[in-house]
Amino acid sequence: QADQVTFDANAGMKVCVIDSGLDDSNPDFVWSNITGDNDPGTGNWFDNGGPHGTHVAGTIGAADNSYGVVGMAPGVDMHIIKVFNAEGWGYSSDLAYAAQKCSQAGANIINMSLGGGGANSTEENAFIDFVNNGGFVVAAAGNDGNDVRSYPAGYPAVMMIGANDADDNIADFSQ
Repeated sequence: QADQVTFDANAGMKVCVIDSGLDDSNPDFVWSNITGDNDPGTGNWFDNGGPHGTHVAGTIGAADNSYGVVGMAPGVDMHIIKVFNAEGWGYSSDLAYAAQKCSQAGANIINMSLGGGGANSTEENAFIDFVNNGGFVVAAAGNDGNDVRSYPAGYPAVMMIGANDADDNIADFSQ
């Protein structure tokens, strides 16, 4: 029922997308509404470090134009943090740094369609700080189809998002 949500472009929302960067050749974004930061060792935020980050940003904010898809919040202000390099590597300290960069950029929502491994207090505290300052953080539950807790979604300050199938049951791949 996501198509029933009405996006208010004047609500002052800014979404920080922590992922693999954004493909600056993609015409389906309102580029004047997008900023970003590089995370150490990952390269430019506007250089595609794999298609995942561009896909996620498009789901959130692709423009309502004659090209491609329309995001949930078409043209929303976004701040992109590239935490994965071309080889797909990132570290939890990068997520803590990214959360701080999101806050400094004025974002009030953080989206992370990523996760794995264990918890650490540096990362957890960064998300607690973001929420304590009025922000909202969402992260993927995981795609391994088991009940293993994935992080950052497993932190109490982060809303864990899973997937449903067409019958409104938990998808077999969702954690």
